[in-house]
Amino acid sequence: MNRGKRKQRRRLGSILVALSLSLGMTVPAFAASPPFAYTEEEWARLRDNVLEYDEIPNLINEYNVIVENNNETYRTYRSQKSSEEGREDLEDTAEKLLEQASDLEDMMAEPMMALFTNSYAQLLYAARSMESGALQIQQQVESYTIDGPTLKLQFDNIKAMMTATAQDLMISYEKLLANEEMVKSTQEFLNVVLESTKRQKEQGMATENDVLSAQMNLQNLEASLMQIQSGIKTIRQNLCLLTGWAYDAEPDIRPIPEPDVEYLESRNVGEDSKTALEKNYMHKYNLRVLENTVRDADKQNLQRTIENEQNTIPQALQSLYDSAVQLKLEWEQAQTAVKTAEDNLATVTRQKDLGMVGSLQFQQVKNAYDTAVSQEKTAKLSLFQAIEAYRRGVDGYLAQ
Repeated sequence: MNRGKRKQRRRLGSILVALSLSLGMTVPAFAASPPFAYTEEEWARLRDNVLEYDEIPNLINEYNVIVENNNETYRTYRSQKSSEEGREDLEDTAEKLLEQASDLEDMMAEPMMALFTNSYAQLLYAARSMESGALQIQQQVESYTIDGPTLKLQFDNIKAMMTATAQDLMISYEKLLANEEMVKSTQEFLNVVLESTKRQKEQGMATENDVLSAQMNLQNLEASLMQIQSGIKTIRQNLCLLTGWAYDAEPDIRPIPEPDVEYLESRNVGEDSKTALEKNYMHKYNLRVLENTVRDADKQNLQRTIENEQNTIPQALQSLYDSAVQLKLEWEQAQTAVKTAEDNLATVTRQKDLGMVGSLQFQQVKNAYDTAVSQEKTAKLSLFQAIEAYRRGVDGYLAQ
């Protein structure tokens, strides 16, 4: 049965509390855009029960609660006639940003989220940016520097944050799946080790402490496996919430695409830095606020901020590029390691068929191969993530 996309109509913080409940309060999701915004085929893809990486920006735009609220706030503010009404609406906007920052901090309080460095960092940055944005809006209400374009730039930056967070969660989800495969392979190997140690003890070739040590290694690994599986569940729930499903939905999450190595190799970082500076949401926001600022002291502060951005944005983009290049090298090394492990596995498989090696030695080589495969998958995902971070920077969003 096609479940379709469903979303919560409560504040995100309340939704997270509901994770511990057996039933979430959900209603059918209604998209934010009019019917003509997409083709029928595109709408069908957004509404199906499949989650693909490249549809995340549209899912965030249509079904993310925070983005939807911000879009409505912007439409309301843009239609205000009097300055008094505008000030009241801006005060409401600041309050909503503070609420949203609190909601994200609630998400970060999930015990497992601290394990996912990239996603946790994105959420932390988003929360701090929202708090800063709320403070700026409150200050702007007093100094009359806010207008439609500045508000839209802030909300566009938040939408880019939410998109990046969901994308990084999806990448982390697949990384954990790869890690789970590796740990299960190691679990199989340690089971063989334990049985072998028990036999050796029976033959007087091992001690009781050796058996206990083998049992402890297996138990520790099983605890790690449970932690990984809990992390997979947590990421899946938060990814569902961010992209419009109920937290307990079971969308078909498709694999992450292959890294766009051609894109990376074709970059001119100098030219991309110019584009990144021109498109950067917060840089454009500060330029716009500067135009609206009257007080000299405020102007001087903004000019310093803008000058700093003119240096830091290109530097940040260069750093993202260098990181991607390094990760590409690490992925290539991981691919070589897989080929070596594959050759070793083929050799030991033939030897096992001929009775030349036992189960323990075979399982050890097989585990080495499975580990190499998992590490290659993780390296590839890390490269993909680094390229995406660079691409976002060029397009106007830098997680700083």
